[in-house]
Amino acid sequence: MLEQHDTDAAQGLAAVLSLPQLQYQELLQVEGHPSNTSRQAYVDQAVQQLLVHDVEWQYQALRQGFYTVMDRQVLLACCFDGHSLAAAICGPAADTAESDFDVRQAFSVLVDDEEGSSSHQPTAMNALGQPSESIATQGTALGASTVELTVLCLWQVLDSWSPQQKRAFVKFVTGTDRLPVTGSERLTLSFPFVAYGIKQHQQLLGTLPQSHTCANTLELPNYAEALILTDTQLAQEWKDAVELLTARRSSSSSRQATLLQTCPILLDRCGKLL
Repeated sequence: MLEQHDTDAAQGLAAVLSLPQLQYQELLQVEGHPSNTSRQAYVDQAVQQLLVHDVEWQYQALRQGFYTVMDRQVLLACCFDGHSLAAAICGPAADTAESDFDVRQAFSVLVDDEEGSSSHQPTAMNALGQPSESIATQGTALGASTVELTVLCLWQVLDSWSPQQKRAFVKFVTGTDRLPVTGSERLTLSFPFVAYGIKQHQQLLGTLPQSHTCANTLELPNYAEALILTDTQLAQEWKDAVELLTARRSSSSSRQATLLQTCPILLDRCGKLL
């Protein structure tokens, strides 16, 4: 165990076992040990000193801070042992950089678009010459929205990435590339960027995603909305998709399949921005 924490100290104590008897006796005398102390007893006492007594004050400070955050009785009620507590805090031990995973399964994902829609501004004209409200909000009553399209595009991009790239994404959003126990942490997708008019939507297309690792939050520009409002072809593609959704009155899963089928150019352009 000592070798895992202090290789030099472990090697030094191992050398004690092979010291000539005269040198060993001199060592006992210098350090104030009884002359009849066996070599194994000397090593055991040294390990105890290094791993327990010398760090006792540090351990107590960590212990006090930990129980300030997490009530001890709660831990006892949850029947945590050392291994399960480490897994809850640090992620599963079997988690490796090479193992693939799905972000939607690793985290409990929340999409928060409360502040991100600028489509209520009737004075902003889209690429079809219609008010923003009339094109960007089409499909909202059916559950479909440009936010949903942007999120769908994000999952497409992430699904195409290697495990290492997905780890980099998780680190960008959460501050660590370690995965939590499945579903035990929330990852929030937020759309806080507000744009008014064609010029600001064009600027939004050059805005990069941001993250707040303290809250596991990824802030995304609504790229799909900005693309629809600034490109005639993409606006028409969205309009056609909404008309098809209106005819089908699809469920959530069917709606996503329809968007994948009817908005290929829009999804491709959105994916390049992501």
